[in-house]
Amino acid sequence: MMECRYHCKDPDCGHCPHCGEYNYKNEIIGAMSFGKHHRQKNNINECVLTRLCWKNNVSVIGGSKRLFHYKPKTNILSWSDNRWSLTGGVYSRLGFVLEKEYSPDYIYVKGKIHKSKQSMMKSKICNKENQTEKERANELGFSRLWDCGKKKWMYKYD
Repeated sequence: MMECRYHCKDPDCGHCPHCGEYNYKNEIIGAMSFGKHHRQKNNINECVLTRLCWKNNVSVIGGSKRLFHYKPKTNILSWSDNRWSLTGGVYSRLGFVLEKEYSPDYIYVKGKIHKSKQSMMKSKICNKENQTEKERANELGFSRLWDCGKKKWMYKYD
């Protein structure tokens, strides 16, 4: 799948119920996919824009809007990462409304392995007595990698 090669998140290359691909000269150059929120699996009134990606060095004016045509008929959540876009402009152009801004946060990394801070909580990594999450993670070879904050966006389906 296109997203597996060009999107920086850990790829979820399984079946996607709502996906759109942008083709040019029989080559997929862009993709957008939607799915359920991993913490709200039973909420049928909304889904998440999980991926929007373009082939390297490709820019298509209006391409994201064309891909958004494949959206499910429900409210849609998404998050923009301030490392890649301070304004999240593509979301406002698609009709999303900014709901919340989040402060910088961290994940743990060890080479190409990325772990959420939730998966590295003291209770989950067999920490020693009086040892902090960070100390135990460092002992296991992980370092904290900070982001620049995120924005939460909502598209209301009418």
